[in-house]
Amino acid sequence: MFFNYTNQQKRAQNCALWATNSENNVQNRYSHPMLCLLRPMFTVLAAFILCACSAGPTPVRVFVASSMTDFVNELATEFQISHPSTDLEINIAGSAALLAQLAEGAKADILILASERHTLSAQASYELSEPVIFASNALALIVPRGNPADISSVEDLQVSSIRGSVCIPAAPCGELAFTFAQKSALSLSGATQESNVRAVLARVARAEVEFGFVYKTDVTAADGDVVQIPAIKTDELRTRYSIAAMRQSLERPAVSDFLEAATSASARSTLFKLGFSEP
Repeated sequence: MFFNYTNQQKRAQNCALWATNSENNVQNRYSHPMLCLLRPMFTVLAAFILCACSAGPTPVRVFVASSMTDFVNELATEFQISHPSTDLEINIAGSAALLAQLAEGAKADILILASERHTLSAQASYELSEPVIFASNALALIVPRGNPADISSVEDLQVSSIRGSVCIPAAPCGELAFTFAQKSALSLSGATQESNVRAVLARVARAEVEFGFVYKTDVTAADGDVVQIPAIKTDELRTRYSIAAMRQSLERPAVSDFLEAATSASARSTLFKLGFSEP
């Protein structure tokens, strides 16, 4: 899932206006029959400038673990205010999916990943700046609003008619969910497996399943559409988030500025507001 935080449209409008004015000036200045021969050249020049301006600068490409969606959206909005000439291209997916995209040739400047396992994998495959661990999150068991299946214990999850949803085992949220299941002698064989935690959250919020394993922050993000079951203790299972940049991308000041913004005191306040914890 991509989000573009860009001023490209405004630049294109300004360039189009410039090109139109240039063409009008040509028409006014070269009304003489002989000078009219120059008009096609100026028309082509104006079109070339319009295309060049519309292209804009290369965006800062940020790959983001899906559980960080709300944080990065707030961060990107604030960053654009202080960096109006910088375009951000935000790619949101599960951490495992992000690494798979990179392996297939996708380009990123900054990585925000969940779980140290995925961070180590990225370090082994790419030249990164030293990753900064900047937040953590806890596993949560959730049910739809109103708890229609009346779930209150792990035993309730074992009933054959109860449907659940989890992340795939390769995703950090799935790794935690299957760890919990193993410790609790809970079978998740009948649960749907989603590529990222927001897909699990959406299934539970729509009451397509009776329970799901997500993160504590997803409960906050759902704004009442789901309920956490506190009697089922999951918060000792946690994941930590890292941020790092591709070394070659650090040559761009905007990339370094984004790293600094993501680990600033203001960013920490936003993280705590959204339910994240210290690493």
